[in-house]
Amino acid sequence: MLHVHFVESFLLGILEPISSFFYHHRYITAFFVSALKSLVADIIAQKAEKRGKQVDDEEVQNLVPKPFKFQYKRNIAFVIYGGIYGGCFQEYLYNEEFTELFGSSNGLKTAVIKVLFNMFVIAPFLCLPMAYVFKAFVFGMTMSSAMRNYIHDVRQKGLVKKYWMVWGPVNTLTFSIVPEHMRITFIASISFFWCIVLSSISGKNKGH
Repeated sequence: MLHVHFVESFLLGILEPISSFFYHHRYITAFFVSALKSLVADIIAQKAEKRGKQVDDEEVQNLVPKPFKFQYKRNIAFVIYGGIYGGCFQEYLYNEEFTELFGSSNGLKTAVIKVLFNMFVIAPFLCLPMAYVFKAFVFGMTMSSAMRNYIHDVRQKGLVKKYWMVWGPVNTLTFSIVPEHMRITFIASISFFWCIVLSSISGKNKGH
C-alpha cells in the first residue's frame, strides 16, 4: 500500500503542475501543442505518400525509386494551420464562443447541440476550408483556387464525411467529460491522426 501511495503522489506531483500550466496559459499551450502535432503528422503523411508512390512506380514502370524530397512549404502551411486555427482559434471558439452560445453545462444535451453545430456548420464552412486557405497563402495560390481544391476533395474524396466519422464521437467526449482547459490538448492528441488524413488528402492538390 505504501508503494502504491508513493506512485500516486509521484504522478500527482507531475500532473498537477502540468494541468495548472495548461489552465493558466491556455492559448500558449494550445498553439504549441497543435503546431507540433501538425508538423509531425504532415511529415508522416509525406513519407507514407512517397512510399506508396514508389511502390506504384516500381510495379507499373519498373523505375528506380527517387530519394524522398520533403515539401517544406506544405509542412509550414500545416504548422501555421495547426497552431493558429487548430490551437488558438479553437481554444477561443470551443471554450468561449460555444459557452456563450450554448452554455457551460457538460450535460449530454448541451454536448450534443455543440457537436451538431460543429459538425454541420463549423466543420464544412470554417474548419476544413481554413486548411486550404492557409495552404494557398503559403504556396501563393489564389483563394478561388483554394476553394476549388476544397470542393473537389469534398465531392471526390469524401472529406467532410471522413471528418464526421472521426470527430462526431471525439467531440461528444470533448464537450461532455474533458475539462475545459484540457480540451484543445485532448483534441490535438486525437487530431494527430486526423491531420495525417487531411494532409494526405489536401496535400496532393497543386491547384486546379
